[in-house]
Amino acid sequence: SIIDLSPLGRQPMHNADGRLAIVFNGEIFNYRELRAELPETTRSQFHSQTDTEVILNGVWEWGLDGCLQRLRGMYAFAIFDRRDCSMTLVRDPLGVKPLYYMHQRDALFFASEIKALLAFAGIKPAINNQSLYDYLTFANAPAPDTFFEGISKLEAGTYLRVDHHGQTHQQRYWDATAFKPDS
Repeated sequence: SIIDLSPLGRQPMHNADGRLAIVFNGEIFNYRELRAELPETTRSQFHSQTDTEVILNGVWEWGLDGCLQRLRGMYAFAIFDRRDCSMTLVRDPLGVKPLYYMHQRDALFFASEIKALLAFAGIKPAINNQSLYDYLTFANAPAPDTFFEGISKLEAGTYLRVDHHGQTHQQRYWDATAFKPDS
């Protein structure tokens, strides 16, 4: 917590009816404007002064795509929807904030650092030779690959939805070639 250091700013954070839960890493630069843009009924349900709660209520009010189109900042977050037991991982348009994930033992694990994923019991890291080659050749291992087999990096400007059956769907929500600056 940077904006609201009170206990109300702690994560995970839930919306008013408990349907949505979020964990968030980053900063939303226009969160005050977005908070003012939300309907009065939604604004009255805020319990903190955080940008995290703005994302949470924005997803509730505008849907994920509608909220993502409004966000300006650097971020990585995960939203769990209790209604359909889905988890959605989101990474900012330029990929400033990292988000790593892996499927293992019928579960989805995610973190902002690979070492957190490697800390799970039973994980035996293996080198991803293609990523190592790419890094030594191009000084970069492009997403979704990482140096470790079985651990992926969410691409910038995308979200990954995992349903209650473990099926995944990745969607690009931002494309630099389609970017049009505000006039």
